[in-house]
Amino acid sequence: MKTTIWLYGQLFSQDWPGQFSTKRKVASLTNKYIFELNKLDIKAEVSFLIDAENGAKAEEKDLEFAVTAENETDENKIWDVIVKVKNKIDY
Repeated sequence: MKTTIWLYGQLFSQDWPGQFSTKRKVASLTNKYIFELNKLDIKAEVSFLIDAENGAKAEEKDLEFAVTAENETDENKIWDVIVKVKNKIDY
């Protein structure tokens, strides 16, 4: 599973030159998804798209997902995990 995070239309990484509060907020929004998605043994890519004017104040509602998988079954498994994490359902 490959995951990428996009903030302000740019690829986000730990080397992001922005403020620590932005890095902390991005991590708090995405870590729970990444943790659960990495449990799947699927070759796929999930991108987290954060659309907020201020990354440090981003909220769950500012988070969108793009999923690319080798087949529809794998893609559906990924979406199932995303929905369960988003809705705080046991997975």
